Amino acid sequence: MKSVAKTRSDELSRWLLMITPFGAALFALMFALFLIQTSLKEDQVVAGTLEQDLLWQKQALQNRLENITHQLEDIANRIGSEGLTSADFTAKTLSLLQSSPEVTHLEYIDETGQERWRYPASRSEISPERTHRNLIAARAAVLANDDMHYSTVIREHQTPWLAQVVPVRLQ
Repeated sequence: MKSVAKTRSDELSRWLLMITPFGAALFALMFALFLIQTSLKEDQVVAGTLEQDLLWQKQALQNRLENITHQLEDIANRIGSEGLTSADFTAKTLSLLQSSPEVTHLEYIDETGQERWRYPASRSEISPERTHRNLIAARAAVLANDDMHYSTVIREHQTPWLAQVVPVRLQ
């Protein structure tokens, strides 16, 4: 009887010795899967938040550009209809520059391609020349379509520039 009990005890000991590493491996596998799943969920949350932030930034930028466009169109309409004076142009441009720091300067170029007014009066060393091919192309697009047009990006002195050309409709 003792030998049967001892045999059973030995079998149980061997079985426990075999199952213990298996149980530990199964626990480690389950824990690793839990960590992977948690990490994936966190990545999805971060990606969703980033996507929402990007959409918000895009909408904010669109709103800024639309606001600037409206202000520029107002100045252009006043030049075309009321014959805006140089002082009025300077005052309106100053207001635009103060409310929109991304706007660096404003030029009124007449139908012959000559600069009539510019604010600020001095040209920045890093701003693109009026004869830059992207600016010429944007002015040509405005003349062809009679509508506002953005230039393609201009890289001058390691600074990217984007010109917004608005037509002046003389009445």
